Amino acid sequence: MQEVLEYNEKWAAQKAQSTATYFNSHSAGQQPKYFWMGCSDSRVVPNLALGLSIGDVFVYRNIANFVDPEDIGPQAAIQYAVQVLGVTDILVVGHTHCGGIKSALTKSHLSGPVQQWLTRIRRVISGHTSVLDEVTDFNSKV
Repeated sequence: MQEVLEYNEKWAAQKAQSTATYFNSHSAGQQPKYFWMGCSDSRVVPNLALGLSIGDVFVYRNIANFVDPEDIGPQAAIQYAVQVLGVTDILVVGHTHCGGIKSALTKSHLSGPVQQWLTRIRRVISGHTSVLDEVTDFNSKV
């Protein structure tokens, strides 16, 4: 953790030196054009994937990018993005080799909240088995 904190200090100092208004311009608020709904996977970085800068993308993420109709979190994020921030484009994004989807498909057993989350995803999977059965390559499903 110390290494990460030290890096952050160096980064902030370099940013402040190279662009004098960088922190002031971002502290005034955000006005992103895009809202990204995606997986929490650490290999996916929305701004980098889109070639955009900090402040350009408002982000909501969870395991396997699953939106449960009973979960008000994503609904609140969408409402905030559109009504408060004025976002004009919503991107619902998936990625290959998703660990959450793989865990749900293989019925791997994890306890606690992760298991509850995967159970919800598995309900969707079970409702679409005929479509998923047509995909014979397992890696294409995840």
